[in-house]
Amino acid sequence: MRVIEPSQLKHLKKKSKNPKRPKLVVPSLLILLIFSVYVLWASLRSLPLIHPLVDKLPILPASSTAVSWPAYGQAAVGTLEEGLLARNGETKPVSVASITKLITALSVLQKHPLKLNEQGPSITLDATDIGYYTYYASNDGSVVRVVAGEQISEYQALQAILLPSANNMADTLARWAFGSLEAYLSYADTLVQQYGMKNTSVKDASGFTDSTTSTAEDLIILGKKALQHPVIAQIVAQQNAEIPIAGTINSTNALLSSGMIGIKTGNTDRAGGCYLFASTSEVQPGRSVTIIGAVLSAPTLTDAMKSAVPLLSSAKQSFTVATVVKAGQVIGTYSTAWGAKATASSKQDLAVLRWNGTAINPELSMQSIKSPLSAGTQVGTINALSNGESKTSPVELAPALNSPSFKWRLLHPF
Repeated sequence: MRVIEPSQLKHLKKKSKNPKRPKLVVPSLLILLIFSVYVLWASLRSLPLIHPLVDKLPILPASSTAVSWPAYGQAAVGTLEEGLLARNGETKPVSVASITKLITALSVLQKHPLKLNEQGPSITLDATDIGYYTYYASNDGSVVRVVAGEQISEYQALQAILLPSANNMADTLARWAFGSLEAYLSYADTLVQQYGMKNTSVKDASGFTDSTTSTAEDLIILGKKALQHPVIAQIVAQQNAEIPIAGTINSTNALLSSGMIGIKTGNTDRAGGCYLFASTSEVQPGRSVTIIGAVLSAPTLTDAMKSAVPLLSSAKQSFTVATVVKAGQVIGTYSTAWGAKATASSKQDLAVLRWNGTAINPELSMQSIKSPLSAGTQVGTINALSNGESKTSPVELAPALNSPSFKWRLLHPF
């Protein structure tokens, strides 16, 4: 057994009071590595989106129009591009006489489509068709002469109902296309409702019975649909044509030679004079529009056509070119967290052709962006819809929007 001397014990106690402890050392290399990673991250991290502060675009309010409305009945005006613009008189369904034949033509062409310059299938006339002719001729209705066994093309039959307004051929076409007049009436009545002609009721194919009724407002829709069909638009612009048996047939639209491009006349004792018309006119230099008008319940067809002239003229004068925004007009601003700013402005004048009675509410679409972005970069669009036409102007950035400094990136990690 080892004996520890008192002197040795004293030395051991002294040693235990000052034990050696390991030093906590954080290598400078690790600090440098962490700092380097942060610097790299701060330099490359994605910057936040910069959202635009947008100025509200002003609405161009409607202004007054001075339309020369007829002193009787009801009337409406619109355009092929936009539809109804204005109406006058009581919105009450009334007989539209032979304007009904436009519904017949549209229905038949849906059932048996034609392309321009096609004659289509031949229709062989029989005793029933002769009966139609006899009935209308004996009741002073408009007819084209027919004979049993005659063959007439679909296109020629359409010419017969749309130019001289032949009542007998309207019934013939409807029966040929749908098998019976009853089947035609069901189809046509559904068709006009699909068109949005809510105040229109189809009760015959010719309009001779005065039972088919509509409104001037609905007829603007009908006129638009008719002119949008190339075959109908071609026929209603014709002053005359040649068909079998009847020979030369002439349009009842006496104003075709005075700038009208159609569409259809109507006239009975009960309906009075009815006129659905259209004219393509240059309403402003370099800007044309197809105006559609309807006059119903005139004392005579002549009165209706006379009323159409000032109605058309005044409608033309109610179109103007309206400037929605000007080139360089500031639309909004972009402001960044690091103090950079840029404006967004219209690249060009945005002008639209409009009917004075219609307000224009431009739509602005602006993007949220990221820097850097050069001057002249498109950051949005301004869109204005007028007269069925959409006009657009780009919105551009100015000046360039630069990225933040390296110092800002280091001091703003979030």
